[in-house]
Amino acid sequence: MNSKIELSNIDLLSNIDLQVYCHKLKIPIKSITFKDLYKYIKPEDGAYIINLDDSTTKKYGTHWSCLIIINSYALYWDSFGLPIPTPIKHFIQKNKCKKIYYSIDQIQKLDSNLCGYYVLYFLYFITVLNKRCNMYKYLINRHNSIYSVENRYLNDRILQNLIKNIFNLNL
Repeated sequence: MNSKIELSNIDLLSNIDLQVYCHKLKIPIKSITFKDLYKYIKPEDGAYIINLDDSTTKKYGTHWSCLIIINSYALYWDSFGLPIPTPIKHFIQKNKCKKIYYSIDQIQKLDSNLCGYYVLYFLYFITVLNKRCNMYKYLINRHNSIYSVENRYLNDRILQNLIKNIFNLNL
C-alpha cells in the first residue's frame, strides 16, 4: 500500500487499509469487521468500523459505517444516513451507554465508492481533531456541515481535499 493517497483513481478500502490508516492517523480503533460479528466483541471506549454486510455473505462487503464509544456515550455515523443496524444496537446496549447519537443526513451520493474514506474522516474529526469536546450531537452536526446535503456530487471532492490534507499532516 502506498503512503501517498491518490484519490482521483481510488480503490475501495479494505479492512486492512482502514486498520493501517487508523493507526497512522492515531484513531483509537478497536475493531473493523462485519456487523453480525459484533456479538462476539466486548464493547469498550474507542472507534469501531462496521461493514454493513453479514460475514456469511459471499461478498467482501458493500458499505462501511462507524461507531465511537466514549465515556458511556455512543456515536453512530453512516455516510448514507442509514439507521443503526440491529446487531450494532445490541452491541451498544451491552455497553449500557447513557445516550446514542447518530446522523440521519445523507452525505455520500449513492454511486460513490468512498464510504471507507467518509468513515475515516468522521473518526479522525471526532477522535483526533475534537477529542477534548464532549458535545457529541454538536460535533456530529458540525462534521456534517462540512458537506452539502443539497448537492451530494460536491461531497466526494470536499472529502478528497479533507483526506489529502490530513494525510499530508500525518504521513
